Amino acid sequence: MHLTSSKRYARALLCGLVLVAACGDDGSNAAPASKNEALAKLAVSASHGCAIRSAGLYCWGQNFAGQLGNGETTDSTSAVLASAVGKDVAEVGVASARGCVRRHSGSVECWGTNDEGQIGDGTRSASLQPVAAHGIDDATQIAVGEASTCALHGRDQSVSCWGNSPESAPDQGFTEPTNIDGLPDTVELRAGSQGTYCARDESDDVRCWTLGNGAWTPPKEV
Repeated sequence: MHLTSSKRYARALLCGLVLVAACGDDGSNAAPASKNEALAKLAVSASHGCAIRSAGLYCWGQNFAGQLGNGETTDSTSAVLASAVGKDVAEVGVASARGCVRRHSGSVECWGTNDEGQIGDGTRSASLQPVAAHGIDDATQIAVGEASTCALHGRDQSVSCWGNSPESAPDQGFTEPTNIDGLPDTVELRAGSQGTYCARDESDDVRCWTLGNGAWTPPKEV
């Protein structure tokens, strides 16, 4: 039986998820401390997936931009150690050609494609190695979109985003983290489709924003 490329990688993603579920982290059946903590350990995109385990970060699927984090560009249908990323991983997020992690120190590092500044280092240069987003040292959550990234700051519960800044339209987004005004007391951050993000505050109010007409729209309560 011959599988198409999309079917082959759909199977790879499924196999990776089964592997993570079956192997676990340490053989225990202890419940995670919180729902958010559990979600932070697993992330899946259209091309690949990654999961945090006690031995480090493991990824599987397509690797055309080095998104598996092992310093190579060879696809893998089984989970491989993201050796370039290291073991200090508190949270993982992925997009189709990119991976990002939040370190326990609060820094955020990304690797893979960077054509729209989505790594956050002020360039549009892709990288097979994790690169730190400029000025982020207190992140408590990350949210990863297809061409952008956002981080929740623990220091003041504000949100910074970067990306959506292609060379053809360099002024429409940001190649470095930039504060998103109008998001007070944020406690939860999520990425949606088409560059949309939403944040929940301490009062459980939800505000969402996106890139529209060449600029990030102001957060709007939903």
